[in-house]
Amino acid sequence: ASTPRTTRDLPMFMAHPTHHGQSDRQGPATAPREVWVHETGARVFASPVTGPDGTIYVGSLDATFSALRPDGSLRWRFSAGDKIYASAAVATDGTIYVGSDDRHLTALSADGRVRWRLELSDEIDASPTLGEDGTIYVAADGVYAIDPGGAVRWHVPTAGHIRSTPALHPEGLVIVGTPDGKVLALRHNGEQAWSTEAGASIDGAASVGPDGAIYVGTDRG
Repeated sequence: ASTPRTTRDLPMFMAHPTHHGQSDRQGPATAPREVWVHETGARVFASPVTGPDGTIYVGSLDATFSALRPDGSLRWRFSAGDKIYASAAVATDGTIYVGSDDRHLTALSADGRVRWRLELSDEIDASPTLGEDGTIYVAADGVYAIDPGGAVRWHVPTAGHIRSTPALHPEGLVIVGTPDGKVLALRHNGEQAWSTEAGASIDGAASVGPDGAIYVGTDRG
Protein backbone atom coordinates (compact mmCIF):
# COMPACT_ATOMS: atom_id res chain seq x y z
CA ALA A 1 0.00 0.00 0.00
CA SER A 2 1.15 3.56 -0.64
CA THR A 3 2.40 5.60 2.29
CA PRO A 4 0.33 8.77 2.81
CA ARG A 5 2.39 11.78 1.87
CA THR A 6 2.72 15.11 3.58
CA THR A 7 2.22 18.44 1.84
CA ARG A 8 5.01 20.07 3.85
CA ASP A 9 7.03 22.37 1.63
CA LEU A 10 10.52 21.07 0.87
CA PRO A 11 13.21 23.12 -0.93
CA MET A 12 13.29 21.28 -4.26
CA PHE A 13 11.42 21.18 -7.58
CA MET A 14 7.63 20.91 -7.07
CA ALA A 15 8.00 21.01 -3.28
CA HIS A 16 8.52 17.28 -2.63
CA PRO A 17 10.27 14.16 -3.99
CA THR A 18 6.89 12.97 -5.34
CA HIS A 19 6.48 16.31 -7.19
CA HIS A 20 2.96 16.75 -5.83
CA GLY A 21 3.33 20.53 -6.10
CA GLN A 22 1.02 21.19 -3.15
CA SER A 23 1.59 23.52 -0.21
CA ASP A 24 0.10 24.03 3.24
CA ARG A 25 0.74 27.76 2.94
CA GLN A 26 -2.02 30.27 2.31
CA GLY A 27 -1.97 32.48 -0.74
CA PRO A 28 -2.45 36.26 -0.50
CA ALA A 29 -5.94 37.40 0.46
CA THR A 30 -5.58 40.55 -1.63
CA ALA A 31 -3.95 41.34 -4.96
CA PRO A 32 -0.16 40.99 -4.52
CA ARG A 33 2.19 43.87 -5.26
CA GLU A 34 5.75 43.81 -6.50
CA VAL A 35 8.21 44.22 -3.63
CA TRP A 36 11.52 43.76 -5.46
CA VAL A 37 13.09 42.50 -8.68
CA HIS A 38 16.44 40.79 -9.12
CA GLU A 39 17.71 40.72 -12.70
CA THR A 40 20.11 38.16 -14.14
CA GLY A 41 21.87 38.35 -17.48
CA ALA A 42 19.48 35.97 -19.25
CA ARG A 43 16.16 34.19 -18.93
CA VAL A 44 15.33 32.46 -15.64
CA PHE A 45 13.94 29.05 -16.60
CA ALA A 46 14.43 27.33 -13.21
CA SER A 47 11.93 27.57 -10.39
CA PRO A 48 13.38 29.39 -7.36
CA VAL A 49 13.60 27.40 -4.13
CA THR A 50 13.67 28.83 -0.61
CA GLY A 51 16.08 27.49 2.01
CA PRO A 52 15.20 27.05 5.70
CA ASP A 53 16.69 30.46 6.57
CA GLY A 54 14.62 32.24 3.92
CA THR A 55 17.41 32.47 1.34
CA ILE A 56 16.08 32.24 -2.22
CA TYR A 57 18.16 30.16 -4.65
CA VAL A 58 17.75 30.46 -8.41
CA GLY A 59 19.76 29.62 -11.52
CA SER A 60 19.75 31.45 -14.84
CA LEU A 61 20.56 30.80 -18.48
CA ASP A 62 23.46 33.25 -18.04
CA ALA A 63 25.21 30.33 -16.24
CA THR A 64 24.94 31.94 -12.80
CA PHE A 65 23.34 30.61 -9.63
CA SER A 66 22.28 33.27 -7.14
CA ALA A 67 21.46 33.25 -3.44
CA LEU A 68 19.16 36.14 -2.55
CA ARG A 69 18.09 37.48 0.83
CA PRO A 70 14.35 37.81 1.46
CA ASP A 71 14.64 41.51 0.65
CA GLY A 72 16.01 40.69 -2.81
CA SER A 73 19.62 41.67 -2.17
CA LEU A 74 22.36 39.34 -3.35
CA ARG A 75 24.07 37.15 -0.76
CA TRP A 76 26.39 35.40 -3.19
CA ARG A 77 26.60 34.17 -6.76
CA PHE A 78 28.16 31.03 -8.21
CA SER A 79 29.28 30.87 -11.84
CA ALA A 80 28.75 27.58 -13.65
CA GLY A 81 30.28 26.71 -16.99
CA ASP A 82 27.02 26.74 -18.95
CA LYS A 83 23.28 27.42 -18.73
CA ILE A 84 21.29 26.43 -15.66
CA TYR A 85 17.81 25.12 -16.48
CA ALA A 86 17.39 23.02 -13.35
CA SER A 87 15.90 24.07 -10.04
CA ALA A 88 18.16 23.51 -7.05
CA ALA A 89 17.51 21.17 -4.14
CA VAL A 90 18.51 22.00 -0.55
CA ALA A 91 19.37 19.19 1.87
CA THR A 92 18.57 19.21 5.59
CA ASP A 93 22.20 20.09 6.38
CA GLY A 94 21.96 23.20 4.19
CA THR A 95 23.90 21.81 1.22
CA ILE A 96 22.58 23.11 -2.09
CA TYR A 97 22.69 20.86 -5.15
CA VAL A 98 22.40 22.35 -8.63
CA GLY A 99 22.93 20.89 -12.09
CA SER A 100 23.91 22.72 -15.26
CA ASP A 101 24.56 22.22 -18.95
CA ASP A 102 28.30 22.08 -18.26
CA ARG A 103 27.57 18.44 -17.23
CA HIS A 104 28.35 19.09 -13.58
CA LEU A 105 26.31 18.52 -10.45
CA THR A 106 27.62 21.00 -7.89
CA ALA A 107 27.23 20.88 -4.12
CA LEU A 108 27.43 24.31 -2.49
CA SER A 109 27.52 25.28 1.16
CA ALA A 110 25.03 27.78 2.55
CA ASP A 111 27.67 30.52 2.19
CA GLY A 112 28.31 29.69 -1.47
CA ARG A 113 31.51 27.64 -1.18
CA VAL A 114 31.92 24.66 -3.51
CA ARG A 115 31.89 21.43 -1.53
CA TRP A 116 32.28 19.23 -4.59
CA ARG A 117 31.62 19.13 -8.33
CA LEU A 118 30.81 15.87 -10.09
CA GLU A 119 31.08 15.67 -13.87
CA LEU A 120 28.54 13.42 -15.57
CA SER A 121 28.51 12.25 -19.18
CA ASP A 122 25.79 14.61 -20.40
CA GLU A 123 24.10 17.93 -19.74
CA ILE A 124 21.89 18.23 -16.66
CA ASP A 125 18.61 19.95 -17.58
CA ALA A 126 16.42 18.18 -15.03
CA SER A 127 16.32 19.21 -11.39
CA PRO A 128 17.97 16.98 -8.77
CA THR A 129 15.66 15.17 -6.36
CA LEU A 130 16.65 14.35 -2.78
CA GLY A 131 15.70 11.08 -1.10
CA GLU A 132 15.05 10.76 2.61
CA ASP A 133 18.48 9.12 3.10
CA GLY A 134 20.24 12.04 1.38
CA THR A 135 20.70 10.29 -1.97
CA ILE A 136 20.59 12.70 -4.91
CA TYR A 137 18.79 11.43 -8.01
CA VAL A 138 19.82 13.16 -11.23
CA ALA A 139 18.82 12.67 -14.87
CA ALA A 140 21.21 13.21 -17.78
CA ASP A 141 22.29 10.35 -20.08
CA GLY A 142 20.12 8.11 -17.94
CA VAL A 143 19.49 8.20 -14.21
CA TYR A 144 22.15 8.62 -11.54
CA ALA A 145 22.03 7.99 -7.81
CA ILE A 146 24.71 10.02 -6.03
CA ASP A 147 25.61 10.00 -2.36
CA PRO A 148 25.91 13.23 -0.32
CA GLY A 149 29.70 13.07 -0.64
CA GLY A 150 29.56 13.23 -4.45
CA ALA A 151 30.19 9.55 -5.30
CA VAL A 152 28.04 7.81 -7.92
CA ARG A 153 26.18 4.89 -6.36
CA TRP A 154 24.72 3.73 -9.67
CA HIS A 155 23.98 4.88 -13.18
CA VAL A 156 21.28 3.43 -15.42
CA PRO A 157 21.96 4.63 -18.98
CA THR A 158 19.17 5.35 -21.46
CA ALA A 159 19.14 5.64 -25.24
CA GLY A 160 18.54 9.40 -25.17
CA HIS A 161 19.01 12.47 -22.99
CA ILE A 162 16.50 12.67 -20.12
CA ARG A 163 14.92 16.00 -19.22
CA SER A 164 12.37 14.48 -16.85
CA THR A 165 13.19 15.24 -13.20
CA PRO A 166 13.20 11.97 -11.21
CA ALA A 167 10.16 11.51 -8.97
CA LEU A 168 10.30 9.25 -5.92
CA HIS A 169 7.39 6.90 -5.43
CA PRO A 170 6.54 5.86 -1.83
CA GLU A 171 6.79 2.21 -2.83
CA GLY A 172 10.55 2.55 -3.35
CA LEU A 173 10.66 3.55 -7.00
CA VAL A 174 12.45 6.24 -8.98
CA ILE A 175 10.21 7.38 -11.85
CA VAL A 176 11.40 9.17 -15.01
CA GLY A 177 10.07 9.77 -18.49
CA THR A 178 12.26 9.10 -21.51
CA PRO A 179 12.53 10.75 -24.96
CA ASP A 180 11.45 7.50 -26.62
CA GLY A 181 8.12 7.66 -24.84
CA LYS A 182 8.57 5.33 -21.90
CA VAL A 183 7.83 5.73 -18.21
CA LEU A 184 10.71 4.02 -16.46
CA ALA A 185 10.58 2.81 -12.85
CA LEU A 186 13.83 1.94 -11.08
CA ARG A 187 14.30 0.48 -7.63
CA HIS A 188 16.52 2.34 -5.18
CA ASN A 189 19.40 -0.05 -5.99
CA GLY A 190 19.20 0.86 -9.69
CA GLU A 191 17.41 -2.28 -10.86
CA GLN A 192 14.58 -1.75 -13.33
CA ALA A 193 11.20 -2.53 -11.79
CA TRP A 194 9.15 -1.89 -14.92
CA SER A 195 8.80 0.21 -18.06
CA THR A 196 5.62 1.18 -19.86
CA GLU A 197 4.91 2.93 -23.15
CA ALA A 198 3.37 6.41 -23.04
CA GLY A 199 3.26 6.95 -26.80
CA ALA A 200 5.41 10.07 -27.17
CA SER A 201 8.46 11.80 -25.72
CA ILE A 202 8.24 12.80 -22.05
CA ASP A 203 10.10 15.98 -21.18
CA GLY A 204 8.43 16.90 -17.90
CA ALA A 205 8.59 15.24 -14.51
CA ALA A 206 6.08 12.68 -13.36
CA SER A 207 3.88 13.47 -10.37
CA VAL A 208 2.78 10.87 -7.82
CA GLY A 209 -0.74 11.14 -6.43
CA PRO A 210 -1.74 10.39 -2.81
CA ASP A 211 -3.01 6.96 -3.90
CA GLY A 212 0.29 6.13 -5.63
CA ALA A 213 -0.96 6.80 -9.16
CA ILE A 214 1.68 8.22 -11.50
CA TYR A 215 0.78 11.11 -13.79
CA VAL A 216 2.81 12.10 -16.85
CA GLY A 217 2.42 14.44 -19.80
CA THR A 218 3.80 13.70 -23.25
CA ASP A 219 4.64 15.57 -26.45
CA ARG A 220 1.48 14.08 -27.96
CA GLY A 221 -0.45 16.61 -25.88
